[in-house]
Amino acid sequence: MKIQWLRVLAASAVLAFVVLPAAEAQPAGTAGTTIKVTSLADNLIIFPGQPVPCTLRDAIQAANTNRAVHGCAAGMAPRFVSASPLRIDFIDRIVFDVGAGTPRIQPRSALPRITEAVTIDGATGGATRIEINGSQVQILGAANGVTVTGTYATLKSLVVNGFTGNGILLSHEEGSGGGNTVLDCLVGTDAAGTRAVPNGLGTTAAAGIAVLSPGNLIGGAEPGAGNVIAGNRGRGVLLDGPNNLVIGNLIGVGVGSVPLGNQFDGIFVDGGQFSNADAQILSNTIANNGGDGVEAGYNVVSILSNRIYANGGLGIEKAGTGVTANDPAGLRSRPPNYPLLQAATVSLPTGTTVFGQITQSSVAPITLQFFYGTTCDPSQYGEGPTSLGSTQVNGGSHVLFQFVYRNLLLHGFITATATTANGTSEFSACLPI
Repeated sequence: MKIQWLRVLAASAVLAFVVLPAAEAQPAGTAGTTIKVTSLADNLIIFPGQPVPCTLRDAIQAANTNRAVHGCAAGMAPRFVSASPLRIDFIDRIVFDVGAGTPRIQPRSALPRITEAVTIDGATGGATRIEINGSQVQILGAANGVTVTGTYATLKSLVVNGFTGNGILLSHEEGSGGGNTVLDCLVGTDAAGTRAVPNGLGTTAAAGIAVLSPGNLIGGAEPGAGNVIAGNRGRGVLLDGPNNLVIGNLIGVGVGSVPLGNQFDGIFVDGGQFSNADAQILSNTIANNGGDGVEAGYNVVSILSNRIYANGGLGIEKAGTGVTANDPAGLRSRPPNYPLLQAATVSLPTGTTVFGQITQSSVAPITLQFFYGTTCDPSQYGEGPTSLGSTQVNGGSHVLFQFVYRNLLLHGFITATATTANGTSEFSACLPI
């Protein structure tokens, strides 16, 4: 799915963008400075005559200020070149030369905010990832792990755990911020991704990844781009802002399918009925979380091709607490009505045929997606452990449909969602087969 970006260039030399998500994680352009982290220590005291290393804290400051900091080379100021194709020159890159495996950095205080375009790549210098652990942060209250307030930052191959606030916070400052990317990170687990090392303090104020700016990409469609966001004492992902994309992640699931639920919702899209928050949530596994799989309120959120199961609340929660009754006239746009599944037949060689109807006013075709599970959610409305496929219908009153799944299904439950230009519905009631 190709999504265009809206870019606004600030009049000064500093780049400030209002952005929408795009398929590419980073713009093209001439590389900036490669800043090499050579020490796992933090807040070092350097005596005269000793070699001066480059710490992660120093590297972030060098990229932010475009000046040399201790043993870190000076970053470069990013320069906007063109909008189509998008090209920005001199985006700095922070790499590591601190050992193999998953070396651990334990900051003693909150790391500096990332204010300029930069890539932090933990899979460098022989390391698989770099762990940033917050257990030694000496601060009262909530301390975030990695905070980005700038634009076009990429966080890659990091383990972020043990912080009392958000693991990763993508925020904004004075109207700027957004268009950032988080990929191949473990947020809320140990370095193996199989045990919880939570971020947060057990309230909904924190999340594994909190996104408060527009146009960010969490994960990716390519193999290895997805993140593990699991085990946090808060929500898995918080989205508040327009046009964010969450794709290909494990949310509440560790490496090797280990159940590591986040304490509250897997994904929470903030804002009320008139909020400008909207998002696309595509091809994730969202399971084992204490709250809903996805809580989207009245926001325009497309929730497509995900595996959603074994969450404490509904698989998809829209518009309020509990299952939202359909609008009999089908005129309400947010949330859309869910399909009514009426019957299913199982036969050879046809497979499984599902019959149903939907009443929903929509100018564009409505996408119906179908899911299968061996059990039904306690609410008797579904979740979606296994995606079966989709079909499209036109909007209208009592529109009949049928969907054929060619592989035979013998016992279990079918459920479905409807997606319009106003987002995705809750799951339908379960239909036993």
